[in-house]
Amino acid sequence: MKNIKFCLILCLSLALSACGNTTNQEGKETQTEEVKEKADSGSKKEEMRDIIKEEAAYSGQIDGKSIEVNTESKTMALQIGNVTDVDWNSIEKNVPVLISYYKNENGQFVLTKFEITAEKDSITNPETSDKNDSVAKKPQVIKKEGVYTGRIDANSVEINTGSESIGLQDGMVRGFNWSSVSENTPVVIEYFINENSQNVLTYIEIKNDNKPNLIKTEAAYVGKIDNNSIEVNTEMETLMLQIGDVRNVDWEDIPKNARVLVSYYKNNNGQNVLTDIVVQ
Repeated sequence: MKNIKFCLILCLSLALSACGNTTNQEGKETQTEEVKEKADSGSKKEEMRDIIKEEAAYSGQIDGKSIEVNTESKTMALQIGNVTDVDWNSIEKNVPVLISYYKNENGQFVLTKFEITAEKDSITNPETSDKNDSVAKKPQVIKKEGVYTGRIDANSVEINTGSESIGLQDGMVRGFNWSSVSENTPVVIEYFINENSQNVLTYIEIKNDNKPNLIKTEAAYVGKIDNNSIEVNTEMETLMLQIGDVRNVDWEDIPKNARVLVSYYKNNNGQNVLTDIVVQ
């Protein structure tokens, strides 16, 4: 009788143990499936990013984490993101580039790819270029001198080089006051020909053989107005200064009302152009 009871207890224990193992195994399988589903949803989220590709003109570095470019329709600040294999200091201003980027959840533009499509040193005459040359497939920057003739329409201007009149799309040129330029003003231009055979202006400068008078003054730093200009207070006036080629300054590190020494000149458009800033 005791043997029968012992056998019944042993069988019952084995049955309960088997049920427990099955439940644990099912729990593990369910957990694995849940993790896999979460991973899959994360991958789908990455794939759903809309990558935008655009041609632009490189403007320069804003700070150590972002750059600025001019497209045909706007000036853009781009977070460098994972694009770490580019020597930004070696890229000249207004070089045509091809950018790929997306807009993150904070509304910031994040760069994913950056490609120079033409070097500024590669200045050629497109009329004599070999169209069958593989290099000619990339746009090349053309530099010419001429006189400003006037606007053709809201999106383009005309320059006369002496040998020809060139119509130029001006969407990539930012911060230039066209209304202050009179007809037949001597200018220096840089442009490239896009895939639609349009001349796209990337840079224009009023030709002036006289060196500008450099002004140095102490001031209190107020802050950035936009990506292209800052504001300072001197003892006499409030000055708005175009940043110009001063690109290796982290403006966010300069506290408001910090004493600074600024060097600048007044260009032909009446704008104050910064050449140097030193925090005292």
